[in-house]
Amino acid sequence: MTAMGIGQLGSPATILKRKFRWLFSMETPLGLVPPWYCKIGARPQLDIEEVEVNFLNQATWYPGKARWQPLTISFIDTNREGPYGLQALWDLIASVYDFQNGVNYFQTEKQGWDSRGILSMLDGCGTFMETWTLGSLWPQSINWGDLDMASSEEATIDVTFRYSEVFHSSTCGPSPIGVCTGC
Repeated sequence: MTAMGIGQLGSPATILKRKFRWLFSMETPLGLVPPWYCKIGARPQLDIEEVEVNFLNQATWYPGKARWQPLTISFIDTNREGPYGLQALWDLIASVYDFQNGVNYFQTEKQGWDSRGILSMLDGCGTFMETWTLGSLWPQSINWGDLDMASSEEATIDVTFRYSEVFHSSTCGPSPIGVCTGC
Protein backbone atom coordinates (compact mmCIF):
# COMPACT_ATOMS: atom_id res chain seq x y z
CA MET A 1 0.00 0.00 0.00
CA THR A 2 1.32 3.47 -0.93
CA ALA A 3 1.10 6.28 1.61
CA MET A 4 -0.76 9.34 0.39
CA GLY A 5 0.38 12.91 0.96
CA ILE A 6 3.45 14.91 0.13
CA GLY A 7 5.85 12.74 2.11
CA GLN A 8 8.97 14.27 3.63
CA LEU A 9 8.11 17.68 2.13
CA GLY A 10 5.29 17.96 4.67
CA SER A 11 7.42 16.87 7.62
CA PRO A 12 7.85 19.44 10.43
CA ALA A 13 11.61 18.79 10.25
CA THR A 14 11.74 19.95 6.60
CA ILE A 15 12.46 23.66 6.25
CA LEU A 16 11.72 25.22 2.88
CA LYS A 17 14.25 27.76 1.66
CA ARG A 18 12.36 30.96 0.84
CA LYS A 19 13.23 33.46 -1.88
CA PHE A 20 12.80 36.43 0.45
CA ARG A 21 15.12 35.20 3.23
CA TRP A 22 18.59 36.11 2.03
CA LEU A 23 21.41 38.55 2.65
CA PHE A 24 24.24 39.78 0.41
CA SER A 25 27.20 41.66 1.79
CA MET A 26 30.56 42.54 0.34
CA GLU A 27 34.01 42.81 1.84
CA THR A 28 36.03 45.16 -0.35
CA PRO A 29 39.54 46.58 0.12
CA LEU A 30 37.75 49.91 0.61
CA GLY A 31 35.24 48.84 3.25
CA LEU A 32 32.16 46.72 3.93
CA VAL A 33 28.95 46.93 1.90
CA PRO A 34 26.29 45.98 4.48
CA PRO A 35 23.56 43.44 3.62
CA TRP A 36 20.50 45.54 4.40
CA TYR A 37 20.62 47.57 1.17
CA CYS A 38 19.92 44.62 -1.16
CA LYS A 39 16.51 44.30 -2.81
CA ILE A 40 16.83 41.73 -5.61
CA GLY A 41 19.51 39.10 -6.12
CA ALA A 42 20.13 35.53 -7.19
CA ARG A 43 22.24 32.55 -6.33
CA PRO A 44 25.20 31.86 -8.64
CA GLN A 45 24.62 30.13 -11.96
CA LEU A 46 27.09 27.57 -13.34
CA ASP A 47 27.13 26.64 -17.01
CA ILE A 48 29.11 23.61 -18.16
CA GLU A 49 30.09 23.37 -21.80
CA GLU A 50 29.63 20.08 -23.58
CA VAL A 51 32.43 18.41 -25.52
CA GLU A 52 31.28 16.33 -28.44
CA VAL A 53 33.39 13.31 -29.36
CA ASN A 54 32.66 11.66 -32.72
CA PHE A 55 33.78 8.12 -33.47
CA LEU A 56 32.65 6.12 -36.48
CA ASN A 57 28.86 6.52 -36.69
CA GLN A 58 28.28 7.64 -33.13
CA ALA A 59 28.61 10.82 -31.10
CA THR A 60 28.92 11.08 -27.36
CA TRP A 61 29.22 14.05 -25.05
CA TYR A 62 31.35 14.83 -22.02
CA PRO A 63 31.36 17.75 -19.64
CA GLY A 64 33.82 20.47 -20.61
CA LYS A 65 34.79 23.83 -19.12
CA ALA A 66 32.66 25.25 -16.35
CA ARG A 67 31.84 28.96 -16.33
CA TRP A 68 30.23 30.99 -13.57
CA GLN A 69 27.73 33.46 -14.99
CA PRO A 70 27.59 37.11 -13.88
CA LEU A 71 25.36 37.87 -10.91
CA THR A 72 23.15 40.97 -10.69
CA ILE A 73 22.23 42.53 -7.34
CA SER A 74 19.82 45.46 -6.95
CA PHE A 75 20.78 47.79 -4.13
CA ILE A 76 18.32 50.26 -2.56
CA ASP A 77 19.85 53.71 -3.02
CA THR A 78 19.93 55.90 0.10
CA ASN A 79 21.63 59.05 1.30
CA ARG A 80 23.66 57.15 3.93
CA GLU A 81 27.41 57.35 3.56
CA GLY A 82 30.25 55.98 5.60
CA PRO A 83 30.43 52.51 7.18
CA TYR A 84 26.64 52.10 7.40
CA GLY A 85 25.80 53.15 3.85
CA LEU A 86 26.77 52.30 0.30
CA GLN A 87 29.98 54.37 0.29
CA ALA A 88 32.12 51.21 -0.01
CA LEU A 89 30.15 50.22 -3.14
CA TRP A 90 30.72 53.65 -4.69
CA ASP A 91 34.42 53.48 -3.78
CA LEU A 92 34.68 50.00 -5.31
CA ILE A 93 33.06 51.15 -8.56
CA ALA A 94 35.41 54.14 -8.72
CA SER A 95 38.40 51.89 -8.02
CA VAL A 96 37.60 49.72 -11.04
CA TYR A 97 37.02 52.72 -13.27
CA ASP A 98 37.30 56.22 -11.85
CA PHE A 99 34.53 58.06 -13.69
CA GLN A 100 34.43 60.89 -11.15
CA ASN A 101 37.70 62.57 -12.10
CA GLY A 102 36.46 64.13 -15.34
CA VAL A 103 39.95 64.55 -16.77
CA ASN A 104 42.16 61.53 -16.14
CA TYR A 105 40.06 58.37 -16.06
CA PHE A 106 42.00 55.40 -14.75
CA GLN A 107 41.75 51.81 -13.59
CA THR A 108 43.51 50.42 -10.56
CA GLU A 109 45.46 47.22 -10.11
CA LYS A 110 43.75 44.09 -8.75
CA GLN A 111 44.42 44.85 -5.09
CA GLY A 112 42.22 47.95 -5.46
CA TRP A 113 39.07 46.11 -6.54
CA ASP A 114 39.45 42.46 -5.55
CA SER A 115 36.40 41.89 -3.33
CA ARG A 116 34.49 39.07 -1.73
CA GLY A 117 30.70 38.73 -1.83
CA ILE A 118 28.79 36.67 0.71
CA LEU A 119 25.26 35.54 -0.15
CA SER A 120 23.42 33.71 2.62
CA MET A 121 20.00 32.10 2.79
CA LEU A 122 18.20 32.08 6.14
CA ASP A 123 15.43 30.13 7.81
CA GLY A 124 12.46 31.84 9.50
CA CYS A 125 14.49 32.45 12.69
CA GLY A 126 17.43 34.08 10.93
CA THR A 127 19.68 31.02 11.12
CA PHE A 128 22.02 30.58 8.17
CA MET A 129 21.00 27.61 6.01
CA GLU A 130 23.29 28.12 3.03
CA THR A 131 26.20 30.45 2.25
CA TRP A 132 27.83 31.25 -1.08
CA THR A 133 31.18 33.06 -0.96
CA LEU A 134 32.16 34.68 -4.25
CA GLY A 135 35.85 35.51 -4.56
CA SER A 136 37.68 37.79 -7.01
CA LEU A 137 34.44 39.75 -7.29
CA TRP A 138 34.30 43.02 -9.24
CA PRO A 139 31.52 45.14 -10.76
CA GLN A 140 31.14 44.43 -14.47
CA SER A 141 28.13 46.65 -15.14
CA ILE A 142 26.45 49.41 -13.14
CA ASN A 143 22.96 50.79 -13.84
CA TRP A 144 21.84 53.68 -11.66
CA GLY A 145 18.25 52.99 -12.71
CA ASP A 146 15.43 55.00 -14.19
CA LEU A 147 13.55 57.86 -12.59
CA ASP A 148 9.78 58.30 -12.86
CA MET A 149 7.67 61.18 -11.48
CA ALA A 150 4.59 58.89 -11.45
CA SER A 151 6.19 56.23 -9.24
CA SER A 152 6.77 56.17 -5.50
CA GLU A 153 9.17 53.21 -5.61
CA GLU A 154 12.62 53.57 -4.13
CA ALA A 155 15.56 54.26 -6.46
CA THR A 156 17.85 51.30 -7.02
CA ILE A 157 21.36 50.67 -8.29
CA ASP A 158 21.70 47.45 -10.30
CA VAL A 159 25.23 46.06 -10.26
CA THR A 160 26.28 43.04 -12.28
CA PHE A 161 29.25 41.30 -10.70
CA ARG A 162 31.83 39.03 -12.29
CA TYR A 163 33.61 36.56 -10.03
CA SER A 164 36.09 33.71 -10.41
CA GLU A 165 35.94 31.71 -7.21
CA VAL A 166 32.88 30.15 -5.56
CA PHE A 167 32.68 28.38 -2.21
CA HIS A 168 29.40 26.86 -1.02
CA SER A 169 28.59 25.75 2.50
CA SER A 170 25.34 24.36 3.80
CA THR A 171 24.03 23.67 7.27
CA CYS A 172 21.45 21.31 5.74
CA GLY A 173 21.70 18.33 3.43
CA PRO A 174 23.86 15.23 3.23
CA SER A 175 27.02 16.78 4.74
CA PRO A 176 25.87 19.57 7.06
CA ILE A 177 28.29 21.95 8.73
CA GLY A 178 25.94 22.53 11.65
CA VAL A 179 22.52 21.36 12.65
CA CYS A 180 19.51 22.60 10.71
CA THR A 181 16.61 23.07 13.12
CA GLY A 182 13.18 24.59 12.90
CA CYS A 183 11.97 27.58 14.89
